[in-house]
Amino acid sequence: MLSKRLIAAFGVLAIMLFAVAACTEEEEASPTSAPEPQQTAPTAQPEPAATPTPLPPLVIGVMESLTGPGETYGTVANQAKQMAVDEINAAGGINGRKLELIAEDSKCNAEDA
Repeated sequence: MLSKRLIAAFGVLAIMLFAVAACTEEEEASPTSAPEPQQTAPTAQPEPAATPTPLPPLVIGVMESLTGPGETYGTVANQAKQMAVDEINAAGGINGRKLELIAEDSKCNAEDA
């Protein structure tokens, strides 16, 4: 039974990674397009470099059965999602923005969820 849970966790992780990779691929310039020549600006005082403000994280919220009868599957699924978020953040995030995972416990119960 453990192997099925691991396979499911890695399946969720793979799906999340493929989705992120599809969203972050950069378009390659076509070989026939030539870069446009840059125009020289008139001599002026250089402006001080502005420090970029950090972008807020992209927040992902999920409901999982972290306790209750579905705990066995919910904790593994939550760990797989957290592993994917950690890996994406370690690689620089999505377009420079980090991911934040917020997991809430549904307790495998409609009333508590």
